[in-house]
Amino acid sequence: MRKFKYLWVLFWILSCNSKDKEANTTESVSNSTERKVLLDDSLGGFTLFIPDRYDTMFSWVHRSDCGAPCNTRKIRFQSTSLPIHKESGFIWTDFTDSIDRLTISYPEEVRIRTKAPELGQIEFGHSTNVIQLKSDYPEFTLKSDTIRLINNKYYSFVVLEEEKNTKRKIVYASLDILGNEIKFCYEVAKGAVNDSVYVDFVKNAETLLSTIKTEK
Repeated sequence: MRKFKYLWVLFWILSCNSKDKEANTTESVSNSTERKVLLDDSLGGFTLFIPDRYDTMFSWVHRSDCGAPCNTRKIRFQSTSLPIHKESGFIWTDFTDSIDRLTISYPEEVRIRTKAPELGQIEFGHSTNVIQLKSDYPEFTLKSDTIRLINNKYYSFVVLEEEKNTKRKIVYASLDILGNEIKFCYEVAKGAVNDSVYVDFVKNAETLLSTIKTEK
């Protein structure tokens, strides 16, 4: 069981005239296909490359005890050969040894904000993401955390690994669309995939996330 701690972060976008170097988004991973994902309300959508082994997609609302302001919409891509799970509530169980998936999540209650943030706000949002993920996954080791500029959007990237028990890897990224944090979480358990997929999982997930192109 995992106690999920909701921590709301205002993670905004800097304008595209930043001095930071923009990531190369022309890369793709073999055996992947470009897909379009539509978000609800006024958030538009985006395209990204997703592994072909993720042959099913489903969505649901992860409801919280504190009601609609804390609810999260989720979209998940994974293989039909693995158990399908839709977590909900404040506490839930998961198939920790049968995971290979991408989960996209964003608030059920969308609040539109158009004001661009300052650099300090972006850095604060990234630092808060790192703290929250380390709290949510205390058995994992933090491997890296960076802020990246991809197609004129700033992303918070965090990589975590657990190599003692179930052997799992997590590649997390988030960005802001109109004042709403959109989260992307690639997860894998070693027992769910072959050795080559597991070894290259972090590198491939980071490359695939770098192909995101948003409409807004």
